[in-house]
Amino acid sequence: MVQPALPGAPDAPIPGIPRPGEIVADKYQIERVLGMGGMGVVLAARHRFLEQRFAIKLLLPDAAASPEAISRFTREAQAASSIRSEHVARIVDVGSLANGLPFMVMEFLDGQDLGQLLQRGPLPIQDAVDLVLQACEAIAQAHAQGVVHRDLKPANLFLSHRPNGERLIKVLDFGISKVTQGNSGIALTATSFAFGTPLYMSPEQIRSAKYVDPRTDIWALGVILHELIGGRPPFEGESLTALCAAITVDPPRPLRADRPDAPPELEAAIQHTLQKDVRARPGSVLDFATMIAPFGSPQGRFSLQQIERINVPTLPPLPRPSGPAIDPNSTHSSWETGRLPNRSTSRWLAAAAAGTLLAGVIGAFAAHRWLGPTAKPAAASSTAASAPLPPPTPPSASTSTVPATSATVLASALSPPPGPPSGRPPSRPSPKHGSVQTTRD
Repeated sequence: MVQPALPGAPDAPIPGIPRPGEIVADKYQIERVLGMGGMGVVLAARHRFLEQRFAIKLLLPDAAASPEAISRFTREAQAASSIRSEHVARIVDVGSLANGLPFMVMEFLDGQDLGQLLQRGPLPIQDAVDLVLQACEAIAQAHAQGVVHRDLKPANLFLSHRPNGERLIKVLDFGISKVTQGNSGIALTATSFAFGTPLYMSPEQIRSAKYVDPRTDIWALGVILHELIGGRPPFEGESLTALCAAITVDPPRPLRADRPDAPPELEAAIQHTLQKDVRARPGSVLDFATMIAPFGSPQGRFSLQQIERINVPTLPPLPRPSGPAIDPNSTHSSWETGRLPNRSTSRWLAAAAAGTLLAGVIGAFAAHRWLGPTAKPAAASSTAASAPLPPPTPPSASTSTVPATSATVLASALSPPPGPPSGRPPSRPSPKHGSVQTTRD
């Protein structure tokens, strides 16, 4: 079945973007536009020789003029291609058009994302658990590869089907990922506008996207599961400031307030993921999956078995930002530990953080137009975010950023990195730093 174009798909031709009937890379014939966002566009295309449909994601010409946009596009291709999971949309090709616009070719997905599914109301509890467990498979593999997604949300979990009709979740949009693992071949820092989506952001991510680890993804998975079952997220606000204050200070809305038939043990498992103190959350995706699997179907418990086979890393405490040391046992409020004894003071701090976040969002929109919805295909779109455990070491002056509109950028990013110079041992991250990544609009 050919899926209809998404609401963001334009009717008029897009300057610089191939039109239906045109051939890309001598083999992909463009069929139609699937969707368009502030930075990119996704096209449905058919391979001329294999007679298979693919999704081609391209940067829009204005976005491609930004080296940072090229870097993000490259990050998405590399992160998605490095994660070997059936629950991540496959990247099958990369290249550039004759006009220099980079593109990536992804598997075509038929279905809908969980954000669209939620518009019809809450899901049966067992179904919601099963779908989140499938997402956990992808995220566990990402964390094992040193990648933190940092923008998990229902719209980035795409529900398709296997050939036998079984439901299959694909995690999308690894664009704002941060790669810090030694075998990744690159070292990229977070950008000032790679925020994530506020409803699903953890308290530490609101404070700084640079100081997050895999537990920020675990927080987001808890929020998603809560929303799938209860029909509304555990934190809400009438404004960005109010929302950020609620996330950083207020207790989550009880799941059973919206879904009285939810088992108390499942509610407790979700509450466990929503602790302000990152050290009080489950230590890994495996821990989270183990807690919720009893409420899924036998297929959901199969997902748990798959996660158990993945070498999910043990997570150290988050590093402290530079500045005066904070005693975690003191009475002073601490963003990193979530110990906020004074509600009014905490709300003031949360409001200040939200103001900074909002200013950054507005600035980012004006400078880069990054806040338009990312082109979300009914076909593929990936979003892997990687979040470094410690602040990354600034690149040296000789380190080049990913060049804009280069045909070789994506291909080189997907190639294995060269070995270290002769006679020099490979650099390794400090043990206390750990390794993990992120990304998305």
